Amino acid sequence: MLDVKNIPLHGRRIIMIASDDSKLKQRKIDWSKIFISEEDVSFYKSLLNIKKDSSDSRSIIKKFKDKFHNEVKDGFAYYFKEKRLPFVICKIDDVINNFKFPPQHPKNGFVYACSDAEPDLYLPLSMFHSYMYQSKLSAFNELCSALGAKTCRVISVEENGKIITNNIEIDKIPSKLGLLSSKLTLKTTKKTNSESIVYLELPKPNKIKSYESLWLDSEPTWKSLQKIRLNNDLLKYTVDLNYTDEMGVDTKLAASINSIGGNIGGTFTGITKVMYRFEVEFWPKDQIL
Repeated sequence: MLDVKNIPLHGRRIIMIASDDSKLKQRKIDWSKIFISEEDVSFYKSLLNIKKDSSDSRSIIKKFKDKFHNEVKDGFAYYFKEKRLPFVICKIDDVINNFKFPPQHPKNGFVYACSDAEPDLYLPLSMFHSYMYQSKLSAFNELCSALGAKTCRVISVEENGKIITNNIEIDKIPSKLGLLSSKLTLKTTKKTNSESIVYLELPKPNKIKSYESLWLDSEPTWKSLQKIRLNNDLLKYTVDLNYTDEMGVDTKLAASINSIGGNIGGTFTGITKVMYRFEVEFWPKDQIL
């Protein structure tokens, strides 16, 4: 049994479940998903029948490097050179008792990824970024609640490098941006002016408390907010929420895995890079029991 739990996190961020890893090497490439043009298919199909150490092989590899998609080079090179794959191959028994998976998972043939924020949770690549985005947003909601926030206003929103704040309608926020997605009871209200939108309102808490999450390490303004609020009677603070890090899970990785027959759990959607700026107003400490 492979002891995946004791592999350093950087070495197990991506795992593939396989009942027999030798079967992985025998899988056929889905040529239609890889090639730049269909006319290349018949020529490159012959590559698997050429001895990898022959002069023909070396010549073809050179041509391949000039012509092939960059994102699948590593996956293809594995067939020729038995190059180490960018993930750990393991069996269900290696991970089922040591890590968390979505319902109905893990499954043979699927590739999963984890993050620094939730290192023991593995997700199919196809849903990785949608889940992690919601996870970070929920952490922000919970931070505001723990510190006794009264209201939180959206000051600006940037999506894939474009400022979209002026295009936001308050009743569209949940569907457009996925903002309201947590276990908290949140309330959206109207647009207060041309520069801010009330994102959430929270009732007066019984107490304020420290909040712990590995997501705090990704946002300096969160740490600063918590420190100042706990040590002082902070009433208002501007804080950022960024989801811009692909964490190594990108279209190149997904294409490489597809090229060797791995299952990523559906259609891979690349990251939507989002940057929010919020103004958080807090309940005064002397009003909190």
